[in-house]
Amino acid sequence: MTIVDVSGKQDQRSGRLVVLVVIMLAIILFVAYSAVNDQSFKKIAVETEGRVYYERDRSMDTEDGDYYKTYAEYTVDGKKYYEYVGDKISKVNLVDKDGTPKTIYYNPNNPRECKIDIDSSIASGVIIAVVAVIMLGAYLYIVILKKKGVNVEANADDVRETQQKAEEFVEQKIEPAMKEIRNVKSIFSKIIKGIFVLVSIGVIVNGISTVKSEKSFNENSKEVSATVSKTEIVEDRDSDNHRIQREYAVVNYVVNDEKYEERIQVSGYKKGDTLKIYYDSTNPKNISLTNKQNSLGFFLIGFGIVFLIFTIFIKVK
Repeated sequence: MTIVDVSGKQDQRSGRLVVLVVIMLAIILFVAYSAVNDQSFKKIAVETEGRVYYERDRSMDTEDGDYYKTYAEYTVDGKKYYEYVGDKISKVNLVDKDGTPKTIYYNPNNPRECKIDIDSSIASGVIIAVVAVIMLGAYLYIVILKKKGVNVEANADDVRETQQKAEEFVEQKIEPAMKEIRNVKSIFSKIIKGIFVLVSIGVIVNGISTVKSEKSFNENSKEVSATVSKTEIVEDRDSDNHRIQREYAVVNYVVNDEKYEERIQVSGYKKGDTLKIYYDSTNPKNISLTNKQNSLGFFLIGFGIVFLIFTIFIKVK
């Protein structure tokens, strides 16, 4: 039986204890301070109805996923506010959609200060404080037991025997399992490669279809004057998930003595304005602002071919 002397580590242990105590006390004080602030806010908070929106926080993007900041949109005394409420949610836990109605609580003395769920924030603070107290108490209890004479002992023979059993377990169980995993990984890689090939072909086919559709429209297109009957602004998000506004116009035009009303994306016009549009003579409801071939279809074809070549020649392990 070998006894491990721990006296030389006493000072190091004491130093760690002091650091841990300071950290735990800091957590408890911070949570207590936050709870007092939340309670004070709850006493004066005014309730109103609003909506929540989420904006991607690129500073917190990780390999595990994206994170989003929570914003509240609400109106106080006729003035609209759009404020950050302090919650950051991972994409996995993002349940509500943009524009979901929510009850908003705001400070009447400073309407820009708002919260969504004041009760849960207080409860979360209490839980964190309780956990910190329990952890601190458990660590102090262990330290007290050790100071009363509980020594750390280790049997060298037992350690060697345990190490040998661990090595045998790895050789008999872990290594065969890892071999199976590598085989599955190889099959999975080939499946992924096949999917990429199908995606590439799909992009190429879509590009060809786009080119044909635009060519057909251009060959059959005719010019007509249209009148704007109303304009619309639609909330949307771009490829980076930023909130944007798209402007549309509802236009009226006449083809072969038949009236048509269609919506088209265009900006800078107001009700009563006239503009030149092009319609498909075989389907007058199909309209566009131009009858020139754009490069989208050719881009899709080129991108699909490059991606297909890359996928075919990439090495699959």
